[in-house]
Amino acid sequence: MSNYIIFNGRNHTLKYSGGQYELESFSTLEERIKAPGCVEKSVATAAIFSNINSSLARSAGEQRRIGLFCALPMDIDSGNPSLEQINAAVTNIFGNYRRYIYSSASASGRNRKWRIILPILNPFPGAYYTEYQLALIRLMDISGD
Repeated sequence: MSNYIIFNGRNHTLKYSGGQYELESFSTLEERIKAPGCVEKSVATAAIFSNINSSLARSAGEQRRIGLFCALPMDIDSGNPSLEQINAAVTNIFGNYRRYIYSSASASGRNRKWRIILPILNPFPGAYYTEYQLALIRLMDISGD
């Protein structure tokens, strides 16, 4: 599977200074999920599951133009579904497919929030990212009923 870029918080950009972002692998992601840290969101590690590792990696236009994505992420912040419901919905759509599902740091028992990452074996072009993301959301909505 492909590596992808990571950065620390929404203000971490290399747009004007140049350079490259740090790369991470899915095996490192697995370790992060097993031992999550607790830091302020503004400096928390974030990822873009794309092959672009340049100063323009955080540009949506650049990602659409030349990016290749190795995963589809999804946030579920409403509806308070259980882990079992989320896992069942993903299984209904994809079958027994590799997935990462973990709780958001801001979740509570009364307001469960989930993060899902679906690795893709054959990366897809950034031009299709929004279309694929919307299709995934629609499928999860249908599967969750």
